[in-house]
Amino acid sequence: MYQFDSDLGKLNSKGRILTTPVEDGTLCLSLDWSNRVHSSPQKIATSHSSGDLSVIEVDGSEMRVAEQWYAHDFEAWIVGFNYWDPYVMYSGGDDCRLKAWDLRVSKETPLLVSKRHQMGVTSIQSSPHVEHLLATGSYDEHVLLWDTRSMRAPLADIPTGGGVWRLKWHPVDKHQLLSVSMHAGAFTIHVQGGIIGQRDADPVTGHVTTEFLEHKSMAYGGDWCYAPGFNVKNSLIVTCSFYDHIAHVWQSST
Repeated sequence: MYQFDSDLGKLNSKGRILTTPVEDGTLCLSLDWSNRVHSSPQKIATSHSSGDLSVIEVDGSEMRVAEQWYAHDFEAWIVGFNYWDPYVMYSGGDDCRLKAWDLRVSKETPLLVSKRHQMGVTSIQSSPHVEHLLATGSYDEHVLLWDTRSMRAPLADIPTGGGVWRLKWHPVDKHQLLSVSMHAGAFTIHVQGGIIGQRDADPVTGHVTTEFLEHKSMAYGGDWCYAPGFNVKNSLIVTCSFYDHIAHVWQSST
């Protein structure tokens, strides 16, 4: 774990470095914390280029690998907890599969295997505001919204183009979702209806409200500004691109 030292202008380690038991040359491709909604138990999930997933238990500055298993053929691009149930997590891989896992039972069989994405599943995030709401993205250039109580079909399908590499829900506004979509750029998406509103029977819809197209290389990461007192309707966003090593700060609109 690291924090940024503004005086020195660099990252400093806050605790010991933990190495998960994987083969040499294996990359850690993503991580997610379990405690966005519930404070305990505190865990970190990681996904690996080998197709493995790891669950790390955190106790203060102490960390240990509690579980590790083979989850996907090819790279496991993304892993994310269900923030409302920290014993459930979701993963996506280059095998075009979205999977759900229960940490309390054997990992021989996942809770769910979905083939609704047509290419590798690259992004997953549970909503920290709306229970049962999950967003996933893929190289197939589509953002899918799911009700985790019934995942036979997505609630909504929102095309952005470019391949969806990262999805981030707004820290305060339950209706806003950031999509960092590689070759297409970065987008804010307004979602509404159904479980996002007050009537589950209403259809869930999503539409792009802001486009940021200034990245000349693949847009590969991004997040909302979490500073206290920021303007919800015109939030600051930071996105970064891969080959040209550039970060842009820009403003959303609703």
